[in-house]
Order: sequence, then C-alpha cells, then structure tokens
Amino acid sequence: MVEISQNEARVLKTLADSGGKSTLEDLAKKSGLADSAVARAVLNLSQNQLVKEKVEKRTELSLTDEGRNSPESDSPSE
Repeated sequence: MVEISQNEARVLKTLADSGGKSTLEDLAKKSGLADSAVARAVLNLSQNQLVKEKVEKRTELSLTDEGRNSPESDSPSE
C-alpha cells in the first residue's frame, strides 16, 4: 500500500465525498486547501494511480470593444 500525505488523504476524502468526480477548484474549496496544495496532491495521487486526471481544453470567446460596436453585432442571426 502506498503512503500518502495528510493533504493527499484530504483530497481523496473530498473527492470521495463529491461522488468520485470533481474539479481542482471545487476540491480546493471543499477541502479548505490552497489551490497549489490540491494540485500537488492530485499530481502525487495520479502518479500513484489513486486518481485519474482528465484535462479538457476549453475555449471561451468574448467580444472586444470593436466587436461590440460593429454594426453586424446588432443584426439578428439568420
């Protein structure tokens, strides 16, 4: 059996209490640990094959001032 730190144990418990899936942000919020402490714990837990990390790329778009002022942005969609 792998020895784990207190922070790793806290992250595992928080993850289990969250139904087995969570984000780093939610784990930090629910566990009371700093984001960096959660990230380190998850890295170690992942290396010890106790958790699986799924990274998804997310693209978010926002209008610039120029885009907001463009006559096309006032047009209804076709």
